[in-house]
Amino acid sequence: MGIGDFYINNLKKLQVIPIIILILSLSLLFYNYSSKGQFLEKDITLKGGSVITITTDKSAENIESLLDSRFNADFSIKRLAEFGTSAPKGIVIETNLENVADLKTTLEEFLKIKLTNENFSVEVTSSSLGEAFSSQIITAMIAAFILMAIVIFIVFRVLVPSIAVIFAAVFDILVAMAGMNILGIKLSTATAAALLLLIGYSIDTDILLTTKLLKRKMDNVSLSEKIFESIRTGSTMTFAALAAILVGYIVTSSFIMKDMFLVIIIGLIADLFSTWLVNVYVLKSYIARHEKNG
Repeated sequence: MGIGDFYINNLKKLQVIPIIILILSLSLLFYNYSSKGQFLEKDITLKGGSVITITTDKSAENIESLLDSRFNADFSIKRLAEFGTSAPKGIVIETNLENVADLKTTLEEFLKIKLTNENFSVEVTSSSLGEAFSSQIITAMIAAFILMAIVIFIVFRVLVPSIAVIFAAVFDILVAMAGMNILGIKLSTATAAALLLLIGYSIDTDILLTTKLLKRKMDNVSLSEKIFESIRTGSTMTFAALAAILVGYIVTSSFIMKDMFLVIIIGLIADLFSTWLVNVYVLKSYIARHEKNG
């Protein structure tokens, strides 16, 4: 028995893989909610605070412990390095403080340099503006799913396959969110955009599969052959996107872009399971039942 025959004949048993992935993802998200009061930790752009960027070749070792001891605030430190080397280039400090005058003085004492407009910059987001951004992102996500569902139902006009396509998008988003928690990626305006992009990425292959199996009439072509043809085309699309995004992740030195690329990579990998295991099984079962009932 070849791999193709094993895959087709054991689709039902293979559903245990996406089920386990989904259970683990939901468990992680709800654990985060129960312990921190939110499914995803928000960054400064959504909860308010300051992002400080300092250009310096001085070591920033122990800076986080110093700031924690002097200020009653939260700090997140990221170190910048020259591309392809470990040579320090600067540091990025995220904090929930909005007034950073005292913080700037402390940083000058620690780094023993004068911080000016040339080597020091601050981006401040008020807490009220952050909350507004957060509400808008939730609204955008809900609107995206509603519009996607409407379009899917209009195109296919069949309940079960349409729900399968929508489920695939939900699955990819949930797995991507769980991956963000594991990797410590915070929800920001950038990563929220990546999650929205995943909706489009995820339904591409599902629409390809559903169209090929339900709408295209191919003489003397079996259902299994249609499935394998869809897998070849869809997997090529997914792996091409993964390759391009992986190159972008390796090349870029921007933390924001790296986080975006990671979210999309996790979602695209999840899409391989939601499309070629779950959606194929649902469509295969639907077509078999439909043909049996005439």
